[in-house]
Amino acid sequence: ATADVDEAADPYAVMAAAVLELLGGADNIVDVTNCVTRLRVNVKDETLVADDPDFKSIGTSGIAKNGKGMQVIIGLKVPKVRDRFEALL
Repeated sequence: ATADVDEAADPYAVMAAAVLELLGGADNIVDVTNCVTRLRVNVKDETLVADDPDFKSIGTSGIAKNGKGMQVIIGLKVPKVRDRFEALL
């Protein structure tokens, strides 16, 4: 699902949509939480998840992978990105 996002109005929504795409899409997401700086996502199929340089190219600080557990390093704006991310699921 591609959301119509106004980049100027909501950069958090733009990042959330890009992160979701790199994580393999909404169908690949099991659940999502966050800590202070990271979006923590469990995925169904870790082979669908893009690599660290791809995440860095959209403005994150990268991704840490541990099996099906993914941590997208976003920074202190992570709660706002998570709100938009969950709205896309």
